[in-house]
Amino acid sequence: MAHEFKAGDLAQLKSGGPQMTVTIVGENQYGRRKVFCQWFDKNKLCEAEFEPDTVEPAKTDSEIQVTFVPSPAQDSKLTD
Repeated sequence: MAHEFKAGDLAQLKSGGPQMTVTIVGENQYGRRKVFCQWFDKNKLCEAEFEPDTVEPAKTDSEIQVTFVPSPAQDSKLTD
């Protein structure tokens, strides 16, 4: 089931990519439900429409998990 977005929400493609701002949720000129988003690529404003099933709420910094995996060289330094 696709997330119900509203204008102003932060979204991201499920496959990754930049955080985008949802501008409109509605139908395109062909009557298909779409999520319209805008984002910046450096200083260039970009916009596109996406199928609702291809976007998800953007992860906030507190939701991003980072796992430290020491390299073998670092691992031996930790046990010495």
